[in-house]
Amino acid sequence: MTTVLFMKDAHLSLKIGVGTAVKYQGQVASAAVEVEPGSAVTYPTLDGANQSQVGPSAYSLAIRAGQVWDTTAGAGLAAFLWANEGAIADFVLQAHGALVAPSTTQPAVTGQVRLVAGNYGGEVATYAEIEVSLPCIQKPTLASTGVLPTEAEAEGEATAAEGATEAVA
Repeated sequence: MTTVLFMKDAHLSLKIGVGTAVKYQGQVASAAVEVEPGSAVTYPTLDGANQSQVGPSAYSLAIRAGQVWDTTAGAGLAAFLWANEGAIADFVLQAHGALVAPSTTQPAVTGQVRLVAGNYGGEVATYAEIEVSLPCIQKPTLASTGVLPTEAEAEGEATAAEGATEAVA
């Protein structure tokens, strides 16, 4: 039986270079890989036929998250994005569950994104959020094998944040 994806528990991690993957699902309210189809370009010719080509699609990782500015051990996603703006990071998004290994029926999406800083602040009497669209370097992969970063890897957050800061500087 086919099961329609229902997000109630997900895994989202980011990693810069050889650093440690940092899990951010505890701060994220929504995460999705978005696809913008390529534009069609038509060139009319004298024989009345039209030549047509479609450009490549563009992909991005769209994230909405609560602003956590704690820089201790790279704890806050907002602080991580701010400090590492412009860096390239590997990402894993497993929308089927934070502990679900990728499979043919429950794949994860993996790829690389360019980090973009989110906004700071927001409305009075509400949680402050960031909404960012991190552009993918190339089309992400629908991964049906592999493992998700473990809890032990999440403890190495400082290494990832420090290594990224040095790479951008």
